Amino acid sequence: MKNLYNKLQSKEEKLAVIGLGYVGMPLAVAFSKKVDTIGFDVNEEKIQIYRQGIDPTKEVGDWEIRNCAVDFDLSALQKRAYQRI
Repeated sequence: MKNLYNKLQSKEEKLAVIGLGYVGMPLAVAFSKKVDTIGFDVNEEKIQIYRQGIDPTKEVGDWEIRNCAVDFDLSALQKRAYQRI
């Protein structure tokens, strides 16, 4: 049986970062370099800005946001949550 770490590495599971502010967004960008990462924030306006490749926090930079592999699609998070129930 694989543990969660191995499932993340083999892309059988995704990591979710909840809250994409000054701490969450840099974490999501860093994690997305190694594992499939879903980014979520309750502020839909912030998500739209990230989808445009803009970093409103200025913590990571626009280039990093545009070129990261963070999935900002809420349905990806919902799908994973419902599979756990």
